[in-house]
Amino acid sequence: MIRKFMLQRKISATALVLLVLTAVSSLAAGAQFIQLKIRGQVIHAEVAATPAARSRGFTGRTLLARDQAMLFVFPEPQPVTIWMVDTPQPLVVAFIDAAGRIFNIVEMQPMTDTRHASNGLAQYALEMEHGWFGAHQVHIGDRVDGLGAAGQAFE
Repeated sequence: MIRKFMLQRKISATALVLLVLTAVSSLAAGAQFIQLKIRGQVIHAEVAATPAARSRGFTGRTLLARDQAMLFVFPEPQPVTIWMVDTPQPLVVAFIDAAGRIFNIVEMQPMTDTRHASNGLAQYALEMEHGWFGAHQVHIGDRVDGLGAAGQAFE
């Protein structure tokens, strides 16, 4: 019993170290973070507003913190395609219009080159841990609050 507890403690400590290293590497890369809300749920989103940051996304990251997201910001509403090459964990993406409304949600499998396209013109794409939107009862038509803070990335 003590060994099992110690193993769980080691695993928890390792996960915490990996999470901190991920956050530090994002900060070192000059990442911008904002807080979003959907249906009362707080989300901590890393902003990917440049072509390089959008291309990188969650590539290579093996651990996401609870309610952590990547917010892809586009300079104008446009058709958007997301893929999961070199992304080792399953994710879900919500495509969001310029008014902040979710217009489609797509679950994505890791390490694939399958293209996941928006069903319309997206100003934003929000990637979360696989199943997050369903677990939080988030649906098409729901509004994402706090997106205005992401606009600073273009200034």
